[in-house]
Amino acid sequence: ATNLGLAAQMLAFSEAVLLAEKSGVAREVAVEVLLKSVIASPMVKYRGPFVVGQMPREAWFSVPKIQKDLQLALDQGRAVGVPLPTTALVQEWLTMARGLGVAEYDFAVVFDVLAWMSGLGPSPKTGGAGESLPQTEPTTRLGAERLARTRRVVVSGFGVRRVVSEGEHDAGIPEGAIFA
Repeated sequence: ATNLGLAAQMLAFSEAVLLAEKSGVAREVAVEVLLKSVIASPMVKYRGPFVVGQMPREAWFSVPKIQKDLQLALDQGRAVGVPLPTTALVQEWLTMARGLGVAEYDFAVVFDVLAWMSGLGPSPKTGGAGESLPQTEPTTRLGAERLARTRRVVVSGFGVRRVVSEGEHDAGIPEGAIFA
C-alpha cells in the first residue's frame, strides 16, 4: 500500500511542475515552490530535486521494481473489491517509461515521460555508461516510435486496457498481466 502512494505522489508532483513550466514558470522555481508547500511529503522532498538534474546514477527504486509492487496492489485491489484507479494510471505511465528506454532509472523518471509528451525536455541526468541522455527525445529510435504511438493513445483516453507484451515478464511483471 505504501508504494502505490509513492508512485501516485510522484506522478502528481510531475504534473504540477510541468503545468507550471508550460505556463511560464521556470522548472527550478516550480520545484522550489512545491518543495516548500503543503504537498512536500518526505517522498516529494527526496525525489523532487530529481527533475532539475539531481537524479542519482543508481536508481533508488527502478521502474520495473515499483511496477511489480503496483501490479501486486492492483491484483489485491481486484481480489478484495477495492478500485485503484490512480494506481492503474501510474502503472500505465511507468509502462510508457519502460517503452521509451528509461526503466533503469528511479521511478521518478515518470517525469520525463510527461515532459516528452508535453513537448518539454526531460530532467538532466547521465546515462548508465556515462553518456548524456538526449534532452528532447526518448533514448532510442524505437522509444521515439513508441512515444509517437503513445501520444495517439493518450489522446483517445485512458480507458484502454493494455496486455503486457512478450518480454516484459523479464522485469518482474508477469507475461499477460493486464493493466487497467
